[in-house]
Amino acid sequence: MTGRRLKLAGLVAFTACNAPAVETAAAPPAPDTAAIRTELQALSDRTEASYLAGDAAAVAATYADSAIAEFQGFPTAIGRPAIESSYAQYFAANQLKVAEITIGSVSPTSPATVTALGTYHSFGESAGKPLHQWWRYVAAYEKGADGQWKFSYIMAFVDSSRTE
Repeated sequence: MTGRRLKLAGLVAFTACNAPAVETAAAPPAPDTAAIRTELQALSDRTEASYLAGDAAAVAATYADSAIAEFQGFPTAIGRPAIESSYAQYFAANQLKVAEITIGSVSPTSPATVTALGTYHSFGESAGKPLHQWWRYVAAYEKGADGQWKFSYIMAFVDSSRTE
C-alpha cells in the first residue's frame, strides 16, 4: 500500500472510530392486543344490547362520525346519520330476541386503529315469521380522543356455511 493510501485508510478508520454515535428512535411499544380485545368486547356488548332494544341511535353511536357500513343486501351507509337510518329501518322490520357478536382475530395497526374479523348471530321475528341469521364481518375501529373505540368501517355478509 502506498503512503497516500495508507494515510487515507488511517483517516477513514480514525473517523469511523471517533464519529458520534447515530441515535435511532426507539420503536413505540407494541399495542396491547389483549387489552384492545377486551375494549372491543365491551363495545360489542353495548352494540348487542342496543340491537336487542331496537335502538338505532345507540347502535349508530358506536360508529365514528365518518364511518362506512356495508352490509350484504343493504345500501352502503356513509356517515353516522345514514347508519342510524339504516338501523332504524332494520329494527322497524325485525324484532330481535338474540344478538351475538363474536370477535375473532384482532390486529392492531397502531395504538389508535385496529382491524378485526368476527361473526354475528341473531334470532328474532320479521313480519311475524322466525328470522335466524348468521353473518361474518371485517371491521376497522378507531380510538377517539375520548379513549373509546368506534367502528370506522364494517363490511358484513351472510355466512353461507350456516343454515340453522
